[in-house]
Amino acid sequence: HQSFISPVAAGVIIGFGLKSYELALHSLIK
Repeated sequence: HQSFISPVAAGVIIGFGLKSYELALHSLIK
């Protein structure tokens, strides 16, 4: 079951995660 979710989760982390991380950095700076 995890083997099916892992690729999807990886895609979310790579695609959306990076954007969230960038936004988090900006919020921390302020």
